[in-house]
Amino acid sequence: MSSKHSGYFKTIEYIGPKPQKPKKPRIFGGWVILAIGFVAALCFGKPLLGSIWAAERKPSSHQTQDAISQLSLSDKFPSLLAIEALRFSTNQVGYESASKEHLGGNEKSADFIVRSFGKLDVDLKTQLHEDMKENFRLYPQLWSALEPDDSIDHRRVPNLHRFFSRKAESLAPSKEVSSYQVGDIVVWALPNADTHMGIVVPPATGNTSDTPWVVHHPAEGGIRWEKTLFQNQIIGHYRYQAD
Repeated sequence: MSSKHSGYFKTIEYIGPKPQKPKKPRIFGGWVILAIGFVAALCFGKPLLGSIWAAERKPSSHQTQDAISQLSLSDKFPSLLAIEALRFSTNQVGYESASKEHLGGNEKSADFIVRSFGKLDVDLKTQLHEDMKENFRLYPQLWSALEPDDSIDHRRVPNLHRFFSRKAESLAPSKEVSSYQVGDIVVWALPNADTHMGIVVPPATGNTSDTPWVVHHPAEGGIRWEKTLFQNQIIGHYRYQAD
């Protein structure tokens, strides 16, 4: 090309968006993320939703009185224990002192059991302490204690769990409704690795063939009568008969 035309060919500046490389398709689309979130919510939210649902369906005082009246037809210890548990659930028996104390979830649960037995002149605190003095190493070694402490031992669910396994009739944990009777003691393993316990009572429906309900004292809130027997894994099932 001649030199006289070389000046006419100049670089033209491109004005516009910067060219982009084609994006690779995502393996995990938005629908996959939503599906994972739904499954996680279902798995981890079920216990919480169950508690909220049960709380919204709190039995009426009339239902409680009906249940107590039916249980009063028997003078056997398990029925009497269930009556005391139901009375606690409606604040018919003073529980203010326990509410004012700074008890954790585990301690509230155990404290409720001890107080329910105490209403029937069964001193679980003393019985547990006496057994721990003689068989300390047979009890859970979870608190770096070197000897029994009668001020706190009875407020620890693992201790009561072991006590009932030694002093009450032990029954295999089951999901069969027919395996449970009013007055039975049940111990659960909670999702947070804690343990919890309650007392089996009749269902608020009044139909004895329905799944039994329980009275217990959870970490948050007051004592409840609700349908949560099979909500968590049952690791202990006991039937205590007073002398």
